[in-house]
Amino acid sequence: MPLNRRRALQQLLTAPALATGLGLPLARASGPLRLGAAEARSDLQVLRRGLEGLHAGLHRRATPAQIDAAFAAAEAAVAGGCSRAALFLQCSRIAAAVNCGHTWASRYNARVDLKAELFTGADKLPCTLRWVQGRALVTGSAAPGMAAGSELLAIDGRPAGEIAAALLPLLRADGTHAGAVGKRWAQLDSGPNGSAMDWLFPLAFPPQQGRWRLTLRSGTGTQTLALPALTLAERQRTLPETPPPWGLQREGDTAVLRITTFAFWNSSFKADAFLARTFQAIRGLPYLVLDLRACEGGDDNIARLLLSHLLRQPYEAPAEQRESAYEKAPPELLPLLGTWERSFFDRSGQATRTAAGRWLLAPRPPLRVEPVAAPYPGRTVALVGPQNSSAAFLLARNLQRSGAAVLMGEPTAGHLRGLNSGQIAWLTLPASGVAVDIPLRASHVQPDDGEPLPDRGVLPELAVAPRWDDAVAGTDTVMEAARALVRGWRPGTAPAVVPGLAPTS
Repeated sequence: MPLNRRRALQQLLTAPALATGLGLPLARASGPLRLGAAEARSDLQVLRRGLEGLHAGLHRRATPAQIDAAFAAAEAAVAGGCSRAALFLQCSRIAAAVNCGHTWASRYNARVDLKAELFTGADKLPCTLRWVQGRALVTGSAAPGMAAGSELLAIDGRPAGEIAAALLPLLRADGTHAGAVGKRWAQLDSGPNGSAMDWLFPLAFPPQQGRWRLTLRSGTGTQTLALPALTLAERQRTLPETPPPWGLQREGDTAVLRITTFAFWNSSFKADAFLARTFQAIRGLPYLVLDLRACEGGDDNIARLLLSHLLRQPYEAPAEQRESAYEKAPPELLPLLGTWERSFFDRSGQATRTAAGRWLLAPRPPLRVEPVAAPYPGRTVALVGPQNSSAAFLLARNLQRSGAAVLMGEPTAGHLRGLNSGQIAWLTLPASGVAVDIPLRASHVQPDDGEPLPDRGVLPELAVAPRWDDAVAGTDTVMEAARALVRGWRPGTAPAVVPGLAPTS
């Protein structure tokens, strides 16, 4: 389930009385700035109970020993008590150790007092960032003297690479394959699907006396600037960070369709009407570049509708076996759980217990997608990358399996063997107010030939990655490669020489 839906449905959950078996304290209306050792330890015990009792894929991509080690490290770190910021970071590290793209300490679902304490202060960098080939590029500046296009070398004397190394183990992704590694790097970028430099970095390395000391390199040399830390609202007044909407543009005989999200709950945007108008408008154009790179996921139905406009014949997605950690959620946790559908917590009559103690749900048969009455008749190249997880990963997989598009770009996030997703709850820890998203259902994709599916996301047929020099110059490496590919598709032209093209392994 996408972030936007959870954001819209987030709620403040407190527990007037919790199970004495866990020995939990009452939730506070306004949490302390600092947690005592017993409070911090109690919250970690609640998190362990929640993950073990609710998470449908807890040990799918992490061993019990790895999860135990993550908790042991966190417990040692809070043994003398800690700030709520420190506990948020420890919970982020534990959640990331699960190697699941839907498991994380969510700033959106955190209790309101914790959000006010941790995420609204003047501790943000006065710039937006994009990480390319392991280097931090300033994409926008809200401070005089700092130019977009500069490279951020260090913050308060700490090298950018060291900062990235500290934050990457706190970030979510499905597994450890190349696309998952890319997903974690992408979350360092400024934008709706990441911004770890706004939310995690200031907690780990807060500004000194309200200022940042930034070391930058540009065409004119290297400089160090002392600049005020800003609130997000202050920075956004200069650098609005609203993600661009879906957009269509024409470049000669080529349509370029940019899709940034499939999440439109509580929105007046009608994706079905937009797609109908779009494909009617471009029917006479022989080429389509479908740019999915900024899309993390959202409503599966919208992704399938987009696919139906590109199919020439019916397509069946792989069958899935679905699994749950429980038949009924542990009752002592129910007061701490938020979701959009409380029936998720009672699967009576819907689940069959396995010998291993898990619960099998009814399998989902192969999902059949029919083409629309008049599908797009031209050739399509779809641009994909590490932001694509959840529904966007599934669309990339289905585009490739159906042959509806040639994929170009970088490996996607997600996982071919299946996701932990679809049903999500967030567990609010009583003492701190930290909330951790936990997927309640795991889907295991059934291979067509009985052989194990690869341990990875989707590999595009044409591998093209962003390049630093291009990014500094404002050139979109992957889009330029797509334009070169389309030039090669035109009748009577020489085979395309695609810049940046690398073989896919």
